[in-house]
Amino acid sequence: MSAEILSKLVNLLSFVALGLTILLIVRARLEGQVRAFALQSFVLAFLSVLIAIYTGSFQLFGVGVALVIVKVVVIPRVLNRAVAKIGISRVTAPYLGAAPALIVCVLLAIIAFYVMTPIASSNPLPTADAMPLAFAVC
Repeated sequence: MSAEILSKLVNLLSFVALGLTILLIVRARLEGQVRAFALQSFVLAFLSVLIAIYTGSFQLFGVGVALVIVKVVVIPRVLNRAVAKIGISRVTAPYLGAAPALIVCVLLAIIAFYVMTPIASSNPLPTADAMPLAFAVC
């Protein structure tokens, strides 16, 4: 795989992870939030496996596998059991509504891009363009 293809895939998957983060915020049902969390975790695990394959890093591949096991399988299963046992289906009394929360997220994403773009532009790695997205997702 070439560095250009890797860069485009990493950027695409980073945008997907950012979109899933926004979906986590606007979902009102806990089951949907758990599914979005699991899907976002899968995207992040896939990113680490993709980069591990490109770099040949066995340790990073192990991180990707561990992410799949823990964040895609175990944690969502535990959360779904807890939601079913408690019987709550909706998020109760959020601090912010969906619209103010989205505004805060957009502002934080803009700040992340403003802060990280100069750092990313000085980095020669093919994954450097995704650094602002990674900070926006956190």
